[in-house]
Amino acid sequence: MRNIIFKILLIISLLLMAGFIYAWIMGIPGLTGPLLTLFFVSLAISFHGHGKLKKFAYTIWIFAAVTV
Repeated sequence: MRNIIFKILLIISLLLMAGFIYAWIMGIPGLTGPLLTLFFVSLAISFHGHGKLKKFAYTIWIFAAVTV
């Protein structure tokens, strides 16, 4: 069950990145900040659930804090 949640969060983070790229290309600046922040937050949580990627979770949290 735990692995499924982290995989779902990884998929959500990829969708959020796609939404960010779409909003950026379409010129919607009010939407790009929240999408990028949510992308980094969901990516950090999903990295925390994977053994080899767990080392990078803290770095992704730093990126999330900077984008806020």
